[in-house]
Amino acid sequence: MYGDSQAFDIFSMLKNDPDIGLIYFPHSFKCSAFFSPNFGMNGSPELCMSYFDKLLTSKEIKEADYLIYSHDWEKVYETVESYPLAIARIKKINPKIKILFFGPKPYLGVGQSINQLLRGKPAFNVNQYLNSIKRIDLKNIEYSRALSSTLGVEFINVTALFCGEVCPFYVENEFSYFDSNHWTQSGGNIFYKRFSESSDFNKLK
Repeated sequence: MYGDSQAFDIFSMLKNDPDIGLIYFPHSFKCSAFFSPNFGMNGSPELCMSYFDKLLTSKEIKEADYLIYSHDWEKVYETVESYPLAIARIKKINPKIKILFFGPKPYLGVGQSINQLLRGKPAFNVNQYLNSIKRIDLKNIEYSRALSSTLGVEFINVTALFCGEVCPFYVENEFSYFDSNHWTQSGGNIFYKRFSESSDFNKLK
């Protein structure tokens, strides 16, 4: 598993599956496209490359069956041409490795905690309210899907699997998010159940 805090959410959800056995290699939220800084961020190319180098020089990358990549997908911030360069370097080290991209989640607001989002709102119909303010960025979902296809890697549509017709932001008195775009343990469990019961789960076999 490689990526920013979005990748860590996927890692936290999958790490307890005894048949998968993930190890997480982080990069900063200021980085994207494996080793490039996001446009508009104050991250340096050297910093982002240092994270990628830790992955490339690890013993795990040489032996792994899979590499899962996820981050805060935003096409306007990315150096898209870095993707094929990164994948070529990974495949040179491990030609048999299978790469999967996990796409974006829905968003709730911009950076707020759940408590901030619900301040002054009625205590009933919480899930209905949170669904009314959610943002599903179809452009970035399609961007990450198309990018996966172009690069020849597998794609997991996280939003579609997590939400279905209605997103489960508040279920059985538990919140699925603790801020605008990160899962609680409850949220991760919901996604894991839906993912493990889907045909997409076969992409990890």
